[in-house]
Amino acid sequence: MELETVAKALGRMTSVFERRPSSAIHADSSATVSWNGGLQTSVAHPNGAVFVTDMPSEFGGGGEHVTPGWFMRAGAASCTATCIVMAAAQRGMRLTHLEVTVTSCSDARGNLGMCDEQGRLVDAVPSDLEMRVRISAEGESSQTLKNLVDAGLRFSSVARALEERLSISLHVDCSH
Repeated sequence: MELETVAKALGRMTSVFERRPSSAIHADSSATVSWNGGLQTSVAHPNGAVFVTDMPSEFGGGGEHVTPGWFMRAGAASCTATCIVMAAAQRGMRLTHLEVTVTSCSDARGNLGMCDEQGRLVDAVPSDLEMRVRISAEGESSQTLKNLVDAGLRFSSVARALEERLSISLHVDCSH
């Protein structure tokens, strides 16, 4: 029943966007971060939700909260899972299980502005980004589920942003 509600909502949105494509364009909600001291920050969503980040003790952090990099991986996993569910709803599929795990490997020297053994600056961008999806649905073949996952990944804005390595338009205000 739950995915039927999603399918109906997506159908309504699709209908509106087909008639008025400009209504699909919107500003995404902001993420505002405040420094708490040390390496801890608070990330605030406009709806009032607040999440705390910190770095491991090896970096000088308290190690009590998740790292900012974890939020990147969590965002990619969550957005992709959401897009898979939306695609399943649009196809009338009945998912019974969905789990998305995203891992990566990082060279901490990149965060410290260090060079490698050849004197090249180490890139702070994580490598070996890997996504693992466990999925099952009533009466669906493995190939159908793989196609569904491919569609979810293709439509995941966060995963696509990571693949494209978007540039950042930076604005700095030093008035405080």
